[in-house]
Amino acid sequence: MEFQPGDVVQLLSGGAAMNVRSVSTSAAFCTWLDNTGARQVDVFPFSQLKLLHRLPPPPNWNPETPRPEE
Repeated sequence: MEFQPGDVVQLLSGGAAMNVRSVSTSAAFCTWLDNTGARQVDVFPFSQLKLLHRLPPPPNWNPETPRPEE
């Protein structure tokens, strides 16, 4: 399965729900809060993750539309 930024995932072995921040061709950069509330980050191969939730794109979202210049 391919993942995308914004997905909520979990390790197949269990553990905390994690937010996917970015992806490569085979791995996801994830963030989550540990039991003490500290932010954790790590990279996991797609093969070790399962999808818990995927947000739908916003209405009228078009990935081809350029962002306004800052």
